[in-house]
Amino acid sequence: MNMVLVDCTEIKRKLLDTVAAIKLSLYQSMYEHVKRLNNDVYRKIDGIKEALKPKADTTAKLLELEAEIDRVKKSELSNIKHEFNEMRLWMGTLYDTGSAQLLEENFVSVCLTATCVYTLAEKVDYEELRINREKEELEKLVKQQASDFKIEVDRLDRELEILIEECSLRKQYAYYNKSMKTYAEKTELCQRQMQHINTQEDNLGWPPTLFP
Repeated sequence: MNMVLVDCTEIKRKLLDTVAAIKLSLYQSMYEHVKRLNNDVYRKIDGIKEALKPKADTTAKLLELEAEIDRVKKSELSNIKHEFNEMRLWMGTLYDTGSAQLLEENFVSVCLTATCVYTLAEKVDYEELRINREKEELEKLVKQQASDFKIEVDRLDRELEILIEECSLRKQYAYYNKSMKTYAEKTELCQRQMQHINTQEDNLGWPPTLFP
């Protein structure tokens, strides 16, 4: 039986080159996935910080900030940690395959994200304390507004009594009509102020103040 010797060196070399190219492409895809995860986690943390940054200077803004604190504590903190841990697993896989050099160019960014992840809960607690302090100031302001408004309503009531008395005594109808128009305008303004105060009280979870 005749034997034929075939030199497969070139075929082997091409196969090895193909495998090496596939491995490099796979590692590159894994690295790109790590980068995407890192950017996503960082953007989420940055978004939370921006959302909690405004001052609670109105009861409406206070409600927004409290809702954001509640959302972050209930779900976002754990979600962000889960995504960051997933990224760490992918990074570990790259290290295990000897492809750590791919991570070097993004190392500073990953370290920055890690710092943000591990300090986020503390940052949220700090902002919550600040918001609570601002809430106390808002509560004082709303109480003062309600008190001042009650004084203004009482003053308008006395003003109306005087107008009615003067009209009855002097029969100054023209003066009375003009004064009543002015009084009606003040009453309308008071009505808007009352609605504004009651809205703020409702935002704070208080029962509305009943004015005369």
